[in-house]
Amino acid sequence: MIGKRGQKIESPTVHVAIFVLVLGLIIVGYLILLPQTEREKILGAGEEYYPEGSEEGGELDEEVMLSVSPGNVYPYSKEVEEKSLASVNLYSTTKTDPIMLADRVVVTKSLLVNKYKELYFDVDNLADLESLGLFFNTGEASGDLIVIINNNEVYRGRVRGGDLPITIPGEYLKQYNNQLILEASHPGVFILSTNKFILKDVQLIKQINLVNKIEFRNFVIDNIDSLRKGVLSFFVNCLKVNVDQGILKVGLNGKNAYLGKVVCDAGTIDLDLLRDYFIEGRNTLTFEIDNGEYILEQVKLELDVEDRQLVQYYFSVDEKEGDYILEMSFLESDEVKRGTITINGDNIYLDSYKNSYSKDVTNLIDEGENYIKISAKNEFFIDMLEIVQE
Repeated sequence: MIGKRGQKIESPTVHVAIFVLVLGLIIVGYLILLPQTEREKILGAGEEYYPEGSEEGGELDEEVMLSVSPGNVYPYSKEVEEKSLASVNLYSTTKTDPIMLADRVVVTKSLLVNKYKELYFDVDNLADLESLGLFFNTGEASGDLIVIINNNEVYRGRVRGGDLPITIPGEYLKQYNNQLILEASHPGVFILSTNKFILKDVQLIKQINLVNKIEFRNFVIDNIDSLRKGVLSFFVNCLKVNVDQGILKVGLNGKNAYLGKVVCDAGTIDLDLLRDYFIEGRNTLTFEIDNGEYILEQVKLELDVEDRQLVQYYFSVDEKEGDYILEMSFLESDEVKRGTITINGDNIYLDSYKNSYSKDVTNLIDEGENYIKISAKNEFFIDMLEIVQE
């Protein structure tokens, strides 16, 4: 449009173009200043096309059934762990122990005189007392000798050789301060005579039951899974020979490991102990006899153990469908990775220098509970182990 002479009139479209350009620059600047996530929401960036049947993430129908990072795995080694145990002292016998009361005792009794003798003694370990007898040598004897224990008459007679030792019943005894009275009998109608006894080496013959028929030895197992079996060995030293020997019984945690007649000087006895006899934690060995005297020496327990790292995992499959792939990645290394991968009892043998491993294990997978176990032949590092359903 032409106005006055020599003056050019601007078109309205020029102003619109300038406005649009400025607005565009403002919007671009605004988008540049926005965080990336907000910018992608506005522009729709990051959205991709997924084929039918696939899931967001770019993988078709894939579900991870198991995903773990085992780390270092080691081969197992066998070794024998030895435990030395204290000697076992077992006995069931009778011990004779003399108690001297007096070197010489004189007792007399007549019509007018009664000279008797009081003696006192203790009985240690009264509960273990088998028998107690009074013994002496007779120098002179007339009439009857009377023996009284704690106000109980236990003997009256002329003291013949077969009467000695004179038995003292246990029910009349106490542990401390027992009273023994030795007295001659009254001469009776011979009123002018005197009954007299001269006794020498007056002593008590005490027989004590010494009983220690059972002893226990304890040891600890920290990891029962590594134990295969045990061997218990010992040597039997018989303290009495040329006698009928007793029966020895050996048990472990209440289970019978050995039962037999003791054979003296038979060398070292080795007993195999089954794995089922052991428990994790504190274990108890039992040694028991019925009679005799024995010392079990050089008692030693050898445990056959496997030092291994158990790498085992479980996973569930509700309904088996599609393919199942075992995928493993290792720490980057030039070393070989050798081992056995067991899935539900079926073995896959691994022998690879690569840093990844993949295998179709569809035929090894069961519906329900599944397990996978790794037994390494050498040490290596498993960064990731997965069972993937496709």
